[in-house]
Amino acid sequence: MIAIALAGQPELLIADEPTTALDATVQAQILLLLKQIQRDTGMALVMISHDLAAVAAVCDRLCVMYAGRIVEEAPTRALLTDPQHPYTRDLIGAIPPSDGPRTRLTSIPGAPPHGLVPSGCAYAPRCRSADARCSNIEPGPTKVSSQRVVRCIHASEGVRW
Repeated sequence: MIAIALAGQPELLIADEPTTALDATVQAQILLLLKQIQRDTGMALVMISHDLAAVAAVCDRLCVMYAGRIVEEAPTRALLTDPQHPYTRDLIGAIPPSDGPRTRLTSIPGAPPHGLVPSGCAYAPRCRSADARCSNIEPGPTKVSSQRVVRCIHASEGVRW
């Protein structure tokens, strides 16, 4: 599928879960190939994945989505080392560490919305930082730095979680 997608030498490749169901060795080879092709041709790559490690290996910028909306966008390294949206923080906190001692994983309380998204912030029912405003105000994107946008009403207040 990747060969077919690249045959026409596109300027943009949208890779939706390109390494799903592949073993670790083949996955690493595919990610390396995508990165090499991107570097050699200047092709833009949009990678859609649940695998943050795979995205981090290939992408310069990362967007985290919740309930169909981008809740945080930033350079990949900055987002992974200093998440500023509560969902991003919780998502990264639920990833087991690859080295060091075993630690208890932090689970995200509740369940994602199914069907109708609640009014206000979609993450509010699961968010440990939510207050009464979160259920009533749908947060717009807030530029918190020159390279980072966060969709949370607390972002504009400078709240750190």
